[in-house]
Amino acid sequence: MSGLIAPEQRTVTSWRSAWRCRPGGFAAVAPLSGSMVVAAVGRAAVGAGGDAEVVRAGMRALMEDLALVVGHDPTALLERVNAALTSSGLGRLDAVALLSRPDDRLPASVAGRGDPAPLVVAPDRLTVPVRGSVCLDRRWAVVLGAADAPGVPHTLLSPDEVRHALSLLDPPSPASATAPRTLLALVAT
Repeated sequence: MSGLIAPEQRTVTSWRSAWRCRPGGFAAVAPLSGSMVVAAVGRAAVGAGGDAEVVRAGMRALMEDLALVVGHDPTALLERVNAALTSSGLGRLDAVALLSRPDDRLPASVAGRGDPAPLVVAPDRLTVPVRGSVCLDRRWAVVLGAADAPGVPHTLLSPDEVRHALSLLDPPSPASATAPRTLLALVAT
């Protein structure tokens, strides 16, 4: 697989997600409430002899616990989780997104924060960085990427990285295994 952990797919609270992690990468999607999910990508601090899955499970548990306490502010969530991860030596989140599920009355929405910034991707593949809260139309996706690639600029994901992340949602994936980052994509079901 050329330095990547196998892709994983999951459906949580009206969102279908898929991600592929680089070694040492972290990606998670978890329910926050009956109508919200939290998604995050980052880097796990797996040292010599450490079990990567144990570290990732600790990161996920800490993120889920703080998401319930912090509420629906992605900036506060990112800061609080990173402070707790740093003090525990588990790792660091690079980007986080809070997504509401669509229903008959309200469209889905996303609020996110990170470096690189989470992106909203329309079906025509145009992308917009998430600033504040963004309403999502049907078939729009949200893509997050971790800043875990040496020498890769962190401000925005490249078009190739976005295409690679979206291809993970539709296996068998024709995407090559050379993605330079940990990538996560979500789309409303």
